[in-house]
Amino acid sequence: MAPIAGAVALLDGLDPATAPVHPPIIRAALRHSQTVPDARMRLAWARYAHLGSYRLHGPYDPTTRQATLLYALALSESGRVLDAYRLHRHRLAVAQLCGPPEDLLAAHRDHAEARHAISQCEQADAEIRQALIWWHGHPALAGEGTRLLCSYAVILTGCGQNRAALRTLRAHPDLMPDTDAGLAELAGRLTAVQDVHPPICRRHPTGQPPSTTTAQRRTDWHEILRGLPPIPRDLAWARTGRGVGERP
Repeated sequence: MAPIAGAVALLDGLDPATAPVHPPIIRAALRHSQTVPDARMRLAWARYAHLGSYRLHGPYDPTTRQATLLYALALSESGRVLDAYRLHRHRLAVAQLCGPPEDLLAAHRDHAEARHAISQCEQADAEIRQALIWWHGHPALAGEGTRLLCSYAVILTGCGQNRAALRTLRAHPDLMPDTDAGLAELAGRLTAVQDVHPPICRRHPTGQPPSTTTAQRRTDWHEILRGLPPIPRDLAWARTGRGVGERP
């Protein structure tokens, strides 16, 4: 997202810890927190936008809900996964009260990923699977369907269930990323979760990241995703299949 005109100038000289709470500054902080290269400043301005919008508009305002999401993502990026999970839990509660279907599904997706990050793996698996089932009641939201499917595959892969992840992707060929860039992004996410999640996972078969290099695994995943054949319709049972794989 490109910075809004004048956002940096508006924030220049302000400390996010003490900046006055005004709508133009909150809007500038929202954009700035997505574009500033310094991770500490992203976190600081996202926190300012979240707290400021909550104070001015309350929890149900669209600006507050966007700011809460950005703050949760910044917390995850900084390693504060439990704090991020608490914010995602709050976002989900708000979306359940007032969110349209796309917001509710997105909140469930983010909540499931946050649960996975704090080792609530079985709950994360169940939640993302249920959200994907609910998505079929709103198939017009195709983009969210793809995001749900990719998140489901990432959760399974992080827990060492590579074969189950591939079966899940094969069972929903209509929701697979439809560009090579999208497949490459998914390959990167699958690779990254294999590096960070096994040591905190109670259901991973080894609790250790794969022995192959990150670059090699990213290439392997990309090639597999490019050539992944769909599951035949008469094997629809595989949609809920489980298995434990090693490297793809």
